[in-house]
Order: sequence, then structure tokens, then C-alpha cells
Amino acid sequence: MERLLRGDTISAPLRGWVGRAAMAVFGLCAVVGLVYLALSRFAVGSLTDRRAQVEPEVLVQAARFFPQSSRLQWTLADTELVGDDSDIQDAKSHAELAVALCPDRFEYRLTLAAAQEALGDQASAEQSLRAAVALAPNNASVRWQLANLLFRERRLTDSLDQFKLACGFDRSLTPSMLSLVWGSLKEQPAQLEAVVPTDAESHLLLAKFLANQGSLVEAGKVFNATDPALRRTSSETPPFIDLLMTNGAPQLAKSIWTGLVSPAAGEDAIVWNGGFESKLGVRPFSRFDWILKGTKYAQIGLDDSSAHSGNRSLKINFAGIDTTRLDGEVAQSIVLRLGKTYHCTFYAKTDGLVTPEGPKVSISIPGSQWEVASSPVAAGSGDWRLISFDFKTPQQSSPSKEAAPMHPDRLVQPFPRAPLDRQIGGDGDGSVLAVLSIVRRPAFSYDDPTRGNVWFDDFAITEMQTQK
Repeated sequence: MERLLRGDTISAPLRGWVGRAAMAVFGLCAVVGLVYLALSRFAVGSLTDRRAQVEPEVLVQAARFFPQSSRLQWTLADTELVGDDSDIQDAKSHAELAVALCPDRFEYRLTLAAAQEALGDQASAEQSLRAAVALAPNNASVRWQLANLLFRERRLTDSLDQFKLACGFDRSLTPSMLSLVWGSLKEQPAQLEAVVPTDAESHLLLAKFLANQGSLVEAGKVFNATDPALRRTSSETPPFIDLLMTNGAPQLAKSIWTGLVSPAAGEDAIVWNGGFESKLGVRPFSRFDWILKGTKYAQIGLDDSSAHSGNRSLKINFAGIDTTRLDGEVAQSIVLRLGKTYHCTFYAKTDGLVTPEGPKVSISIPGSQWEVASSPVAAGSGDWRLISFDFKTPQQSSPSKEAAPMHPDRLVQPFPRAPLDRQIGGDGDGSVLAVLSIVRRPAFSYDDPTRGNVWFDDFAITEMQTQK
């Protein structure tokens, strides 16, 4: 019997068959196990895909079938937190199980912290978040959630440290952080600057935020303190200048713009590039440069063959189309001071100009009825001639209620449309955004066509000293 049990009496062929059968059974079990593993991973992956909409009941059943899946437990916890019939205590239980099954995943601890805080257990929530920070110290979401918890507990100093770290890892969080802490810092820009990461892009976002809050001078200081090369290339620069213009500080906007495009010269010139010596459209933002638009009534462009001074002038070749109109095709944003008297000069030259009335140079304030204009350029042919006129800007800080907007489509992009109370005075620096343009407006619904050439050069506007 002992020999039989040892298999001594079993023939060699039989022993081979038994061995092969055992190996087959083992292989089959292995295949079944691998298939189960693959199917379970596929099922869990599909159910926990954040892009998919899975009913909570389905997740519950799946969790019973795969009780050791930390991802399923985490997904269930998240679903319970945000669902219509949320069960915070149940969410906490699933999150705790997920953390127990996989303690190295910081995402699970974030969900657990959210459930703990929702149940009023701030201490445990902070502990979970601190553990998540230890697992992922450079993750912006972890720092952001911890900062918000501390902020809600009114632990301002600790929260600001975490906010600064979060924004350092993800700059896109900076605007939200600034909006959140602005009131708690007693609206002190200097304190706010200490919270922002030290990189230049973050400070540009701070300057933009301050401009939005009406802290225009502080916004300008923060902007000017950043790296000049970055200021010239950053996508935040054009909208920042627009904010200054529309929020009542066009003079500050002009000063910043000129410092960017030409730091060495031109800061005090009301008309930029009045002699057309600089080429147009070569800067990433043309807020205060000439804007030229096409029109069927004329060809408009710079002319290198004729100039009153320098090397270029502006040439308008009228096409001879009935009821010729120019109204905003040649324009530049300028900044003037309220209640001041100015002297405007320019030079004009004509060649074969035939017109019922020649073009004029106009200065207007968009959104109001205030406008002044030069005398029209005389018809015929003539060499360069000086044309000048004086004008005074309005005293009031806002247009009259009866004033209807004049030529509402004249101020075209990139000139921003500012609210009326900001365009004329407002609460800004006592300056007003105006438009210098060349216009030719028919006196009647029909007039004879205008044809021929007109050149313009050497525009200048100077503020006249008030006699005491």
C-alpha cells in the first residue's frame, strides 16, 4: 500500500498523463485568472472614467463585485459628494476605504478631506490635506484645496502661503486667488503683491487685476516694475492697456504704451508718429498708433516718394466715386486733458484734387457730440501748406443726458469702446480718450465724386498755456 501511495506501481505513461493534466488545469486556472483580471480592469476603468456618466446604483453594484478596487471606492465617494441625493457620511466611508486600499494616491485624500470638511470635521480634513501635500508637494490642486480650507478657517497667513505655492505651480489660478483674498487684505495692493509668486507673468496678472479693481496707479507701478522684455511680448499687455483706457486713466495707458514701443523718445507727443516715419502694423499692439482701413472711395497708404519733412507722408488717392466718404479710415487714439486749450497743426499737399469739399482733420470724443475740425483741404494742385486750428476740450466730467452718440462705429478696433462716464473724465486722471482722424463727409445724401491725390504730414498737437 505504501508503494502504491508513493506511485511506485503507477506506470510511467500514466504518470505522464497525470502530470500533463495537472499542468493543463493549472494553465486553465491561470488563463481564467488573467481573463478575470483583464475584465475587472476594463470594467473598473470604464466605470471610473471621469468622462463617462455612470449611475450611482451601477457604481454601488460594481463596488460589491470588486470590493478591493480603490478607484471604484474613490469614484463612489466623489459621486456621493456632488450628487443630487448626496450622502456625505457614505462618501466619507468610501473615501476612507479608498485611502486604506491605496494610501499613496493623493487624489483619494483630497476627496476624503472634502467629505470630512463637509461633515464639519475641519481638523481631520486638514490632516488629510497635509498627508496629500506630503505625497504631492508640487501639485497645485493639493495646495489650492489646503489654502481654501485654511482661508475658510480665517487662518489668513497660513492660507496665503499655500495660495502662493499653488499659484506658483499653476499661474492660471492667480486671478481666482486675487479675487478671493482681495477683500480680506483690506484692499491693500502692497499686501496683495506679497501673495503673488515672484515671476514676471504673475505680476502682470496682478497689474491687470488691480486695474480691474480701479487701483490704476498701483496697477501701473506693478506693471512698470516687471521685466521690460516680457512686457513687450506678453499677451497680458494689450488687455492691461485697454483696461487703463476704459477705466478712466488714458494718460497712464499712453505713458505705458510709449514706454514699451519707444522708451527713448516720444513720451510727451500727443500725436504719435505724426510724421509717419515709423512703419505701421509692425508692433504687437497699436493702441496709440495710426490705424489705416481700406475703403472703396480711396487708396490709403504711406508714400516714400514725397514728404514735408523726413522720408514719408500719408497719401490718399481718391477713386472718383460719387458721394465720396471718409470717416474713420485714417485714425489714431490720442489723450487730451479736460478743460484745456490746444493748437493742432499739420501739412497738406494736393495734386489734381477735384472735390465739392476737401477732407478735414477731425478730433472727436467717442460717445459724445463733442467734435472739432480743421478747414477743408483746398481743391486743385499745390505744394505743402500749413493748416492749423485751435480747440478747447470740454469741462464736464460726463456728457449731457441729451447727447446722443455721434458716429458710433467710428472708433473701430483696436480702439476699445469705453463707458461714457469713463471716456470723459470719469474717476481717472483728468484726461480723456479722443480720436484724431481724417474725414470727408458729404453735406448731402449725394454730391459729386472726389478724385485726385492728397498728402498729409507732420501732425502735431500742443497744449496752450493759459494766460493768468
